[in-house]
Amino acid sequence: FDVTGQDHDPEYAMRARARMKNRAGFMLCAPDHLPVDDCTFDYGVATDIEFWDDPEAVLRELARVSCRGVVLLFSNAWSLARLECLTRKERARAAPMCAAWLSPRKVRRLARQTFECKAASWGSILLGPGFTWRHKSWHERLNTLMPALPLGAFAALRVDFQPLRAGTPLVLRA
Repeated sequence: FDVTGQDHDPEYAMRARARMKNRAGFMLCAPDHLPVDDCTFDYGVATDIEFWDDPEAVLRELARVSCRGVVLLFSNAWSLARLECLTRKERARAAPMCAAWLSPRKVRRLARQTFECKAASWGSILLGPGFTWRHKSWHERLNTLMPALPLGAFAALRVDFQPLRAGTPLVLRA
């Protein structure tokens, strides 16, 4: 894959460049005004949509530059992890983090408004509460399942702009 990242904060962009060691390109710009032509990318991926000021503007721009579709990644309000977050003893400290989570219903509504009801599918990961996420714990099998319903702590909505073509799956290409 050829990957291009975007950030509007110079420090975060610099950290990403250092972490990726020139394996990806980066744009320093606002997410709702990308300095590329229409249909420059096959797919666009949007992360942390729960923190955006104007999600519709960002998604319209992402749709403009993406030919085949987009993937929206977000912290899922319908997860056990959020329930755990809301019931913590130190609730006052955790309140800002707990408030940022989005419901899949809201993300789907936003996608329908922005992308005019294109084909969509769900995926999610980390089905258990946060204390079960430790590596090599007995919960590892539960947290590596990827159900088609948005029940895990991190969820994704894939919106396809064109019908999927038959071809070699990515796993077989590797």
